[in-house]
Amino acid sequence: MRMTAVACLASVALLGCFGKERKGNTRTGGSESMAPASAPNTSTATAHRGQSNALDAYALDNPTRVDTLPRELEEASGLTDVSSTEVAIVQDELGVIFVYDLKTRGVTKRVPFGPPGDYEGLTRLGESMFVLSSDGTLITVSNWRSAPRVDRRSLDLPTSDNEGLGYDPFMHRLLVAPKSRWQSGKANKHLRAIFALDPESRKLDALPALVMDVNRLLDYANAHDRALPEKARNGKQRVALRFMPASIAVHPKTRELFVISAIDHVLASFDRAGNVTGYAVLNAERYRQPEGMTFLADGTLVIANEGAGKDPELVQVRPN
Repeated sequence: MRMTAVACLASVALLGCFGKERKGNTRTGGSESMAPASAPNTSTATAHRGQSNALDAYALDNPTRVDTLPRELEEASGLTDVSSTEVAIVQDELGVIFVYDLKTRGVTKRVPFGPPGDYEGLTRLGESMFVLSSDGTLITVSNWRSAPRVDRRSLDLPTSDNEGLGYDPFMHRLLVAPKSRWQSGKANKHLRAIFALDPESRKLDALPALVMDVNRLLDYANAHDRALPEKARNGKQRVALRFMPASIAVHPKTRELFVISAIDHVLASFDRAGNVTGYAVLNAERYRQPEGMTFLADGTLVIANEGAGKDPELVQVRPN
């Protein structure tokens, strides 16, 4: 297994070493769904032209529904599905999990798990909630519905700013998407890593499960004539795609990994081989600060916006 991981890391392209997937019925955050056919293993170069953008399935500029969240969720940062009608939210300053009912549009339960902190990621597996703090501490809240039990442990991540946390139902793994760079040095500044760990042992794999190459995202965006983030430099507008993951979620039907870079207002998707399958720039007025993301079992994309000076919001986009 270690030799396989090393071989995967030797590639300079986007690369994935997810291993063998679980077969049969799968779960997305605990919700039942049938496992779809495997995604094709094609290179990013051949996938650029002649193939559709996976994000075209979502009318991101025309959401299905937008809910205004309570002010106590102004710093909404982590999001996970609970059921087809419920999600859970964590905000980065309070040690509380908020259960939000999509039907009644209100918070129905609060689950305290710790003191104020910097809590960024949230995902669920059955009756356990997992919260990720920016320093790489994983908080497990077991039996969260009735008598919560809290366990905290450091993941010893090689990154310093850790935000994205998601459950991969096809590999039964937790995925961590750090915001900061994986390795130092100019030669590695375009690489972003995703780490995996077993939800039972909570032991982090030594090597990344996936390494994302920002240059491949640039190529994909250019090939599909998609806008790229820009900033002024020396009086000129220049491309400035930093791609610093704030949230990660696994699509329950296509198996693709969706990653949001809030600082860029960019959403991207990747297949199981690590190829870029979709790219979109999110409208900054609609998605002021998109920090949390999850999927419902039917494929509905749900994004949590921090308040950023206004009301926090929960945005739902059903697939076409």
